[in-house]
Amino acid sequence: MEKATWAKREPKVLRVSKGLVTPQRWTNRAPQRIERLFCQARHEELRDYCQLLVHRSDASHNKAVDSIAAKALFFHARSHYYQGQWQAASESLKKLFQYLPNHADAHYLAADNARMAGDTVGARDYLEALYPKSKRLKTWLYMAELVQTPDDWKRMQRCIKHALQLKKIPEFNPSLNDYFAKGAQRGGDFTVAKSYWRRNLKDAIQNSESFSVRSRKVNFSVLEASQALTDIKAALSLAGIPMFLVSGTLLGCMREGGLLGHDHDIDIGIWDDINPQKLIEIISQAGVFHLLPQRYSGCLRVKHINGTAIDVFTHYRERHSYWHGGGKVRWHNSAFTLKQHKFLAQYYFVPEDHDTYLTENYGEWRISQHTFDSTLDTPNAEVLCEQELILHVYQQYYKAVVNNRANQVKRYRTLLASLGEQSI
Repeated sequence: MEKATWAKREPKVLRVSKGLVTPQRWTNRAPQRIERLFCQARHEELRDYCQLLVHRSDASHNKAVDSIAAKALFFHARSHYYQGQWQAASESLKKLFQYLPNHADAHYLAADNARMAGDTVGARDYLEALYPKSKRLKTWLYMAELVQTPDDWKRMQRCIKHALQLKKIPEFNPSLNDYFAKGAQRGGDFTVAKSYWRRNLKDAIQNSESFSVRSRKVNFSVLEASQALTDIKAALSLAGIPMFLVSGTLLGCMREGGLLGHDHDIDIGIWDDINPQKLIEIISQAGVFHLLPQRYSGCLRVKHINGTAIDVFTHYRERHSYWHGGGKVRWHNSAFTLKQHKFLAQYYFVPEDHDTYLTENYGEWRISQHTFDSTLDTPNAEVLCEQELILHVYQQYYKAVVNNRANQVKRYRTLLASLGEQSI
């Protein structure tokens, strides 16, 4: 495993692509250059530059320089993380924590790094050390996604109670309720999870003037998504792993000739003979991907360095049909073979009989349906857990309310009643 090393000396000036930067001017350019090198995944160059910035800060007593050094240390660790170098990332973070022990983003990165290294206890410790010092709501999303058992959820509940006592979180916040519901759901406490969604719904219905404020739209850039698709294909191809387009990405390919502008992620498939741990190693070491906590073995959630979300679905092959899915539902398809298809100036594998595949998934797939619900509207869905399904409906009901979509509000309210839930 690569270690984080620090240069003993630095040059008198720092070189950039367009010449030399004097000591008086480098502090203005350093933060932008750090960001640019990171977004371009130029990891070795980024880490060398960050080392120079830290050493220059060590020789200075300027607060502005110290701030840049903290950013440099953070991105030095983040760069190692994006290449799957967990030990090296940990060493950089330890150095940062010596200067800024309550750096919130560093705690999140440390939690991710520990989780990927297999230390979920350590990951949770970083978050539990942060919440008494910070009011960042993101801490609770991270904590919720680490819940794997009922005991984990009980531990998170104790932290919630403590944070309320410390007044680090408000008594009511829709985003927090979303995160708390996620933690309860992952811990198998469906009753409590539903109670959080009901609180959100009651508040949203009573305070309709705040709809536009609470609506959280996911920005999906077709250009960035195209880059993310290219990069994950390159990473998997280099390891000899074939991938193919599925779900909304396949739909956009065949119906629109491009990615769907109203989509929110990329969907790709792999076969069930791929070793899951090998897949994780390949993607985590590619330099441009962050792996989100995995709840179901058959779906790997990935985020590209540019922010694009990617779902990697394992397709399990049975004698007469194939299936993929998660905790709520499983989608069944007729057995299919693959063929190459040109898409976005490259060739990708797609189901050879894409018409049958898409018809099984979407019905009349040639007709655009922006309100299509992939959990509820797919003809080939098999419900695996009704309580998970109910929570999905609650979540969609809430989104419909805050976005003031009357038809969808009526639909989800009626559906909840049919599932035995009391009306709101």
